[in-house]
Amino acid sequence: QGTTTNIQMGLNNTLANALEPVTNAVVNHKIKENDLQNRTEALKLENDFINEMQGVYEESNILSNKEQAQSIVKTKSNALIEKYSSLATNNSTKTLFNNYALSEVQKGMFRTNSAISRNILVELDNNVNLKKERLLTTAFLANGAFDYGVLETDLKKLYTDNYSTRISNAELTKLIKGIPGEIKAYEATKDITDNPRGALENLLDENKYEGLTLKNRQSLISNVKNVLLPQIDNDWKNYVAAAALGKEPIPFDMDFAKKVLPAETVIEMESQL
Repeated sequence: QGTTTNIQMGLNNTLANALEPVTNAVVNHKIKENDLQNRTEALKLENDFINEMQGVYEESNILSNKEQAQSIVKTKSNALIEKYSSLATNNSTKTLFNNYALSEVQKGMFRTNSAISRNILVELDNNVNLKKERLLTTAFLANGAFDYGVLETDLKKLYTDNYSTRISNAELTKLIKGIPGEIKAYEATKDITDNPRGALENLLDENKYEGLTLKNRQSLISNVKNVLLPQIDNDWKNYVAAAALGKEPIPFDMDFAKKVLPAETVIEMESQL
């Protein structure tokens, strides 16, 4: 009523036949509209699902056991899929959401596996370093020479057992060849703590701490100088103060100070002296 049409009917047509194109257009429009409505609702459910799944991934991605992590993701994702699919207003929306969610979980599982792989390697390195530190400490602190005598063999076994399937033979060989230098670096570090002056003298002598790489030796020299700088500065101040008061100062080893201090500082000290 109130609508003007230009529908033309032949003598052999019925009203239903004449209206069929209009009816089809209305039906098709309704189908498309329902599909968009379902997809919009399913997408909203998926976004809410993904937001809640972030906490699940954070919980699983810090682990170093793939079976345990996958179990967490599988169990909790299934529960969340059931939770959000129950909110769908019809079966079409539910089916769309389930497909979206399952696809997202598959991608999430892949990301979790990658994260766990990285965690495993980090944890392996941490545990290797802990055991290496224990072997070195025991070798230098234990009574008798047994632990020190087998230290190189123990470190070689540690690296071979844990890295032979992870790194190339060339890298493993390089790591094993560096063991003597690691032992000497640890020895030098211990000497820096116990006797920094003696450690510096030895580090400046290329015949001492044999096996140290040039890079390690220079780094250790820098470390021991940082330890000695405040000691030498304090000794110098005491020396100058005593001399200014006419007291017999404690002897100051200028030759050793020159090995530690910058050249310009030594020049100032000699001028003051």
